[in-house]
Amino acid sequence: MRRETASAYLKAAGIAVRDPRHRRLAVPNPASEVSTDPGALVAEIPGRLNAVPPPGRAPAASACEAYRELIALIGLVRAGLPYQFLEAIASRYGISSSELLRILRLPPRTLARRKKAGLLSADESDRLARLGRIGGLAEEVLGNPARAGRWLREPNPALGDTPPLRWLDTDVGAKEVEQLLSRIAHGVYS
Repeated sequence: MRRETASAYLKAAGIAVRDPRHRRLAVPNPASEVSTDPGALVAEIPGRLNAVPPPGRAPAASACEAYRELIALIGLVRAGLPYQFLEAIASRYGISSSELLRILRLPPRTLARRKKAGLLSADESDRLARLGRIGGLAEEVLGNPARAGRWLREPNPALGDTPPLRWLDTDVGAKEVEQLLSRIAHGVYS
């Protein structure tokens, strides 16, 4: 996932994203210390990463700084995304509840329980993040959320005359849709 896409995804869901030029946060070690609290990325960096930066880099720059939003998103997915993410993505791209249920592989009663609890499971969050990633990529390629939503819902000849949304319930299908969007972005006839 591109850093810009992760940042846009977090902003669209209503989560504040810090400007990296402002007060520096400690970056968690992604292998073991990822915080599941979206408001607090608190972990310690080994001392060698806080050493003097290489020439030509700003003192606040670090190797992990470009991935701060992505690390936050991974932590959120592992802990379970808030239900509001589901509503934000559905409204942004005009996805019906029946399509969401199919993509997330959720029965309607489970979705009602998730809404009441306000939190999705890690697996459901992963599938929702995949939908958000593809929606963000479609929005980036096609220019705006309305066009991206329409493209996701309409049958596509390159996908056997099925809508791209029908492919997003599996990782293999999502990768195919991602490749199709990449070809569109690069002007390759599809």
